[in-house]
Formats: sequence, structure tokens, C-alpha cells
Amino acid sequence: DYCSFTDETDLTSRYMLIGGISCGTAFLPELGRQLSTFYSRMPHGHRIEWKKISTKNEAVFSDLIDWFFDVNSNHLVDFHAIVVDMQRFDHKSHNHGDKEIGFNKMLFQVMFSHYTRYRAASRIRCFHGNRDCRYPFGELQKILNARSSKIGRQSGLSPFAETKLLMVKETPELQLADFLLGCTGYHWNSKTRKTLNEAKKRIAAKFLRECPASTLTSASPAYMRHFDIWEFRI
Repeated sequence: DYCSFTDETDLTSRYMLIGGISCGTAFLPELGRQLSTFYSRMPHGHRIEWKKISTKNEAVFSDLIDWFFDVNSNHLVDFHAIVVDMQRFDHKSHNHGDKEIGFNKMLFQVMFSHYTRYRAASRIRCFHGNRDCRYPFGELQKILNARSSKIGRQSGLSPFAETKLLMVKETPELQLADFLLGCTGYHWNSKTRKTLNEAKKRIAAKFLRECPASTLTSASPAYMRHFDIWEFRI
């Protein structure tokens, strides 16, 4: 069984990223324990999110990168993200002018990727950072299972056990997802780099040096199932 924790980056940037982390359900308690060691080092009770990076806590985030790529290389925690070029995405042409429908299509691709990635898994639970939704978020579970049943050619196949919104500030796994997306999004959105503090720039540079991909400005190779970045296609 697997759990997924996803979030999205700034909607105002040209390239928006949706994605996060996933891991075996059995590893989840240990993941929480290990993340708590970074929390304990953060000044003023700050969370381990991209926006919280400063010179005062830069060492914590630097160590967080080392830790993440250690568990990632051992296939304990996977990273996955979809990149959307917001200048090319036309809601009027594809979503009847409804941005919420468009976002759900993107999120569907991210969540459904778990079915292809963990097809042998019996149950997948997906948690996303809390956001305003006009449509019942739980409907995604029905759509994901219907698609799985069709692709798997098995009537009644229901690998997705849950789709739920959680508060990022109360969920360390979602904060880790936010941090990883921020590091990756930094390299896609070159025009916004000048406005960021120097600590963020150094952390993003280290993230690139340590990650298994040779670049963070294009899709990752198909063989990188545990560090997976791809571009959104209609």
C-alpha cells in the first residue's frame, strides 16, 4: 500500500508544478519521525516549506536535501511532479473557461501516475494541500478508480482508497512536498529568481547538484521512476 502527498507551486509563475512525494504506507511512521528531527532545528517553530528558507535556517534545509536524496536513492520516498506552461494552457479551449476543471485535470494526471508506478499495490491513498474547491474533492477518487478499471481491463478495480485535502501547516509530508516543488520550480521559472533571497538560491543550486537528473529544466528520463518530472499534455 502507498500514500501520496502533493501540493502546487505559485499559480502566478509561468511554469506551475503540481506533485510531491509518495511512499509505502508501512514507512509513513518512520518518515514522520525523521522529519521531526528537522522541525526541532527550525527557529521560531517555522515549517519546512520553500517560503521559509532564510540564512538563519539554511543549514537545516541543506541537511534536508542530503536526507531526502538518501531516502530517495533507497526507494523509500519517491518524488514526482508535473510541469504546466501556464502561457500555453488555454482554459477557454479545453475547460469551458473553468480553471477549476483545468486544475483537476492536471491533478488527475499526477495522482493517476501512482497507478502506473505502483500497479502491484492494492491500495493508494492521495492527500493534497488544502485549497478552495467548487467540486467535491472526493469525486477524484471515483474518476481515478474508473480510469484504473478501464486501463487494467478489470471491472470494479479500485486501487485508490482515498483522495483527501489536508492542511499543509499541519502535515509535515505536505511541507516536504512544498519544499521539493519549490526547489524544482526555481529552475523552471528563471524570471522569478532575481526576487528570491540568496539562501534560496544556494539551496536550489544544491538541490540540482544532488538530484539524480542532469537538469531540472526538462522532463526526467523515463527510467527515473523514483524521481519523475514530466510536462503536462492535454
